[in-house]
Amino acid sequence: MTAETPLLEIASLIEEAGGRDLHACMQCGTCTGVCPWPLVETFSPRRVFREMSLGLEGWEAEAVWRCVTCRACVQRCPRGLDITGIMQSARTVLQQSGAAPRGLTVPLASLRTQGNPWEGDRTDRID
Repeated sequence: MTAETPLLEIASLIEEAGGRDLHACMQCGTCTGVCPWPLVETFSPRRVFREMSLGLEGWEAEAVWRCVTCRACVQRCPRGLDITGIMQSARTVLQQSGAAPRGLTVPLASLRTQGNPWEGDRTDRID
């Protein structure tokens, strides 16, 4: 078993979680060209897809959480891939494996238990 095997297994889990188009990306870079996020910080959806599909280390760090799901990439993708859907599937897999960024762990847990991201019961926030 190599160090790459678990990451390739995660790529398979992403596909099973709804990211079926992961390996269909032809790496044209159109998604990166229309993505608004690189105006703020370095981010390349194309690179994230490449790293995910090859099972390379590092893609899971913060990259999939930077996608704002504006769907500009989906509208321009020459293959019609649901890029935001794949990013959301990757987030789901990472969250289920306990690899969500620390700043999201508490709000996500609160959403599950309280129905809101603000820790605590809704009625307590009224006071």
